[in-house]
Amino acid sequence: DGVWRTAPLDDDVLPGVTRREALAALRGLGEQVLVERVGRDDLRSARAVFSTSSLSGAVPVAAVDGVPLPVAADLLTTLNHRLRVV
Repeated sequence: DGVWRTAPLDDDVLPGVTRREALAALRGLGEQVLVERVGRDDLRSARAVFSTSSLSGAVPVAAVDGVPLPVAADLLTTLNHRLRVV
């Protein structure tokens, strides 16, 4: 639906620096970001899913429960550039 979602920090999500920077970068690109619970059905129907880490930056999630997911390669390249991950 054109909105990026991330789970709240109370859902076993660490308050990492890379997560914070990725969310700021998405907003800086004009993307809408919501902090709310994200379920498996949300992931399976997403336009793309990625995880973040300080070592690898934004990394695409290839599948959820065996269901292949699309990859937003251009967006991930832009995010990783902004995160200074090469």
